[in-house]
Amino acid sequence: MKKDIAIKKAREYLGQADDISHGGAHVESMLKFARQIASHNPETNIDLLEIACWWHDVGRLYPGDNHESISAKMARDELKKIGFSADFAEQAYLAIVNHDMSDEPTTLEGKILKDADKLDYLPIWRWEDCIQRKAMMGINATLRNIPNLRNHKLHFEISKEMFDKLFANWREFIKNDNSEFLSKYKEDLLNIKVND
Repeated sequence: MKKDIAIKKAREYLGQADDISHGGAHVESMLKFARQIASHNPETNIDLLEIACWWHDVGRLYPGDNHESISAKMARDELKKIGFSADFAEQAYLAIVNHDMSDEPTTLEGKILKDADKLDYLPIWRWEDCIQRKAMMGINATLRNIPNLRNHKLHFEISKEMFDKLFANWREFIKNDNSEFLSKYKEDLLNIKVND
């Protein structure tokens, strides 16, 4: 099946990166969010959405700041090689290319992908990994992005409901964490306010 081939190829690329925060575990986590959001949007092309989720971060293998564009181009090219129509490949490109925090997706699948990707800042597994690896990137990205995420970046009401639950669990985790690494950032993290 073409979908399985496309996902296998994306997994291979993701497996080459030494970045659990943007690898297969991240995609599996965000797919749960994406499917939940899609269940409230019945016109979603689920196959397209799932393939785009698997491909959205493969461009992180290459240096530079624009992994979204690289990922989108790689997906479009590979999907055509696998035998997907040019239109399907282009729709995958459009779903991936604008998932950066400052960009605005133009398709339904792109909006769902972006919401799911950004919701994946908050799951506890990512924070446990961040603490274990002493990864500042997760902390800096959270301090920078979470305050405006719910009310200014998420596209769907269901995404906002999911955010509220994730944020409450995340705050409780941060509050109860006793790691030395997180201790110096704990106050800043707990003082994050979600803007109205």
